[in-house]
Amino acid sequence: MKKVLAIDMGATSIRGILSWIEGERFHFKEVLRLKHRIVEKDGRKRWEWDRILSSIRDTIVQHQAEISSVGIDSWGVDFGLLDEGGELIEEPISYRDERHIEGYREALLRMDQEELFRKSGAEPMPINTLFQLLSLRKIEPEQFKRARRILMLPDLLLYFLSGEISGERTIWSTSQLLDIESGEISAEIAERFSLPPSLFPELREAGTVLGSTKNSRIPELRTLDIPVISVMGHDTASAIFITEAARREDTLFLSCGTWSLMGARLEHSDRSREACRLGLTNELGYRDSKLLFQNITGLYLLEKYKSEREDGARKLSYERITEEAAESFRKRPGRGVLVDLSDPRFGAGERGAKESIDSWLLERGEALPEEEGAYFRLIYESLTEKYRSCREAVEKRSGRRYERLHMIGGGTCSPLLCELIAERLGLELLAGPVEASALGNVLLQLQALGEIESAEQGALRILAESGMRHYRPGEKRSFQL
Repeated sequence: MKKVLAIDMGATSIRGILSWIEGERFHFKEVLRLKHRIVEKDGRKRWEWDRILSSIRDTIVQHQAEISSVGIDSWGVDFGLLDEGGELIEEPISYRDERHIEGYREALLRMDQEELFRKSGAEPMPINTLFQLLSLRKIEPEQFKRARRILMLPDLLLYFLSGEISGERTIWSTSQLLDIESGEISAEIAERFSLPPSLFPELREAGTVLGSTKNSRIPELRTLDIPVISVMGHDTASAIFITEAARREDTLFLSCGTWSLMGARLEHSDRSREACRLGLTNELGYRDSKLLFQNITGLYLLEKYKSEREDGARKLSYERITEEAAESFRKRPGRGVLVDLSDPRFGAGERGAKESIDSWLLERGEALPEEEGAYFRLIYESLTEKYRSCREAVEKRSGRRYERLHMIGGGTCSPLLCELIAERLGLELLAGPVEASALGNVLLQLQALGEIESAEQGALRILAESGMRHYRPGEKRSFQL
C-alpha cells in the first residue's frame, strides 16, 4: 500500500492531502492546511515564499515514513526566475500586483489582443505570465538580466524538491506564452518580445516522475528518497479532470473557488475573433485536452466580505452565510440588484468588499443593501448572472446545448448558491467534491506508482464514493428565488 502526498496550493491557503487505497476504497487524510497571504516587499506584492516552502518541507519530513511520492498543483500565471547557479533571484511576485499593467500596455504596442489570443489561445489579461515578465524587465532590469530560467510556480516548487528543471503543460497554458495547439512555447511570441528560447524549460506531460528528494535543493530532504511527480500543475486542470465534464459532452464544468472558471471540454481550441470578444480562454487539461472557459472573479469577494464581518471571537460558517442570504430572499423574493464582478475594483486587494460594492451601487443610483446578509445574496446573485452569460458564450462557440453542470470547489459548500445556479441557469447541477484539485493530483501520482490501472478509472471511483449532491431547477426550497 503506497501513500501519496498531494500539495494543493490555492491563492489563500495551501492543503496537503495524504491518500492511499485500502480495501478497494480511497482514503484521504489532511496533513497540512496553511493560510497564506500577499506581502509588500521592495515595492511589489509578493507571495510568502519562505513560509510556503518551509511548510511543504516540514510536512514531508514529518510524514516521511508514510510518503511514497509527492506532487504539487497551484494557481496559474505566477513564476520564479533562476540565476546562473540555479538560485531563486527573488520571491515570486503575486498576480495581484498592480504594476503588471505596465507590461500589458507595453505588449499591446507590439501585438494587439486579438493577435495575442490567436497565437496563444489564452485571453490576454494583465496578470498573465508574459505581461508579468515584461513588467519585471521594465521595473527591475538588472534582476531580469540575471535570469537564466523561468519556472511556473508548481514547477519551481518541484525543482526545489527534486533538483530537476522542468515545465508542465497545463500550468504553462495559463502563461500567454504557450501555443495551445502545439503544446510548446510559441517561438513567435518569444521572438516578438525578445525573450530568449533558453529562458524556458523543456515541457513534459503530466504524470512524469521527475526525480527524487535525494537531489533536492533543500538540505533536510536530501537524506530522503521520495519520488517527485509532475502532476497537472494548474489546479483548475487537476480539478476538472475529476468532473463528469471530462468525460461527457453534455456537461459544463465550474470550478468555484477564489476564482471561478466555467466552460467545457472541446475537441479543438477556439482562437477566433468571436471567442476573444466573448472573453473566453483556452487552456490544456489532461493529456492536452482542450478546455474553453471564462475566468470569473469567484468567491474572493465573498471571502473578503466574510473577513470584514468576522473578529477574533466570531467566525462565519457557510451555514450562517446561507442562512443570512436565504433570509434576504424570504424578505424580498425575486431578482435582487447585481454588480458586475468583472469590474477591477472587485478583484483589487486594497479596497474592502463592502466599500467596493457600495461604490458600484451608488455610482449607478442603486439603493444599498438593507442588512448584512443581503450583501451575501448580492454576491451570490452576481456570480450566478456571470455563470448564466458564460454558459451562453460557451454554447455559442461550441454549437452545443448543455444540460448539466458539474460544480467543484469551495462554492459547493453553499446549498443556496448551488440551488440558485440550477434555477437561474435551468440546468441539473452536480456538486462536489470540494477538494477536486487535490484529488486530480492524487490520481496522477497513484497512476505513476502503479497503484491504479488508470487515472480515468480512478476518477470514476472517487466520484462514486464522494456522495455528490444533485440540484435541479424547480425543486422545492425553503426560500423563494
